Amino acid sequence: LRNKDLANFSTDLLRVSYWIYHQNDSLAMEALDFCRKNYSGIKTRLGCYKNVWDEIKKIEEVEANRMHAAERALTLSRILIMYS
Repeated sequence: LRNKDLANFSTDLLRVSYWIYHQNDSLAMEALDFCRKNYSGIKTRLGCYKNVWDEIKKIEEVEANRMHAAERALTLSRILIMYS
């Protein structure tokens, strides 16, 4: 992926974090599906993450802990922007 794609992915995850925090799970899940389709070419290992897509799966576990899922999305977003 190009740097622009990583920056876009980062922005999408910022939105996901906001939507999870504000309990708009349907928009968050829709955005995560969009990310899977559009950013599938991303390296799975990035920064401190062995597999970015495993982290996305953890973010989807909103019901387990909403705040934790929102924080995960925000953290991953910031790491993506560092590598863009």
